[in-house]
Amino acid sequence: MAVDPASALLRYFEYDHLPEGPLRDTSREIADLAHKLTAYLPRNAEQTTGLRKLLEAKDCFVRAALDLPIKDIPNPPAEMRQGDTDLTVRTVSY
Repeated sequence: MAVDPASALLRYFEYDHLPEGPLRDTSREIADLAHKLTAYLPRNAEQTTGLRKLLEAKDCFVRAALDLPIKDIPNPPAEMRQGDTDLTVRTVSY
């Protein structure tokens, strides 16, 4: 039995392994979009290609969130509020 390519790709949109905050929030938004599109678009090569490109875009957006200044994050986690507010997400160790 063949595995549906779209279903196989959706596992790469998981975000539970990311820490609470902008990285997870960014990834969650893209994952939600991927699941919505997969639910109503026909299963075909174009959908699979679109999911692959969306996955690539998600990686870019999550990397962009690494450079988000902590002071610009609404309600940052407690460990991010300690210290210098000029830090970026990238400098916080989880």
